[in-house]
Amino acid sequence: MKALYGVISDTHCHNWTTFGSTDANGVNTRLKIILNEITRAAEEVQAAGGTHLFHAGDLFHVRGSVAPSVLNPTLKCFKDIVNMGITPVIICGNHDAEFREANDLGSAINALKGIGCQIINTPTWVGSDSNVLCLPWNADKKTFLESLRFEMPDHEFDVVCHAAFEGVFSHVHGDSCLRPDDIFGSGSVRRVFAGHLHNHKLIYNKDGHKIYSVGAIAQHNWGDVGSKAGFMLVGEDDEQFIGSNAPQFIDATPGMSYADLAMEAEGNYLRVTVDMTEKEVKKYRDELQKLNPKGLTVICHTPIEKRVDRIEVKSSESLEATVDRYINELMTVNKDRLKEEAQKIMAEVSE
Repeated sequence: MKALYGVISDTHCHNWTTFGSTDANGVNTRLKIILNEITRAAEEVQAAGGTHLFHAGDLFHVRGSVAPSVLNPTLKCFKDIVNMGITPVIICGNHDAEFREANDLGSAINALKGIGCQIINTPTWVGSDSNVLCLPWNADKKTFLESLRFEMPDHEFDVVCHAAFEGVFSHVHGDSCLRPDDIFGSGSVRRVFAGHLHNHKLIYNKDGHKIYSVGAIAQHNWGDVGSKAGFMLVGEDDEQFIGSNAPQFIDATPGMSYADLAMEAEGNYLRVTVDMTEKEVKKYRDELQKLNPKGLTVICHTPIEKRVDRIEVKSSESLEATVDRYINELMTVNKDRLKEEAQKIMAEVSE
């Protein structure tokens, strides 16, 4: 297809700890995977004849703080894209904004202004014929829609934004979401490409207008299991989704056969929950490693009535201290490694 532009979203550049490490240059390996996917999207836009790559929000992951070891590789990635002749247009998402709504003062994406990226912290038109309106994150749905209607011109245009729409996930609905009909009030909006919800999906309003949840550039954690990750190419009258090459998070379902696991595991992050003894778990883990997963987590769950390796949870004790005490009292091997992994997981969850 002949593309006008591309759209990526929810890259969440970060020093990920789960299944992450550092490469020879000190760059987080999962961050590198994400940056490679961003570059791949730019290359696809260039090959299809497009000139702009829109980022529909959440470039970074940790609100109010960007580590230099995350920022500098990200700057290099986007500088290389600029040097390709592609203009990155980066919209402020909720993870990029220190405050409740996007503004210049609290926007982490401002760091990319000096390398040739166009930064969107307020409603902004992009394109020589003003055919794309970019809308940054705003936690207040009413204010978000008012900013759209204030900008409404007579001609048709596309919207690229960071906002949640009903219909992307069955469990995401209510006052926090826009309804498909909310954004097409005047009839001037032609298509919508929205970041924020980590699943690619096409939904329609009552008049048949298209709303795309772009989806994240990659699956980022166990909450993204089953979601569709990738990026989009947008033409004059058509759109194309291109799936991510990044590893997926695969949560093995109870009773899944070894053959099914083999089909899902290779090159992906695999989590398996079993009811086994410690010795059996070790043997099973060794078998699963032969399937070449990118990462592996085996959770041993034994019904509570069968467990003897329990400790009392003290109300005065922090979760970190309880986990540490559990490992000290009940584990027999690899205590230090288990403590380190437990602390990493709790730190990532708290983010």
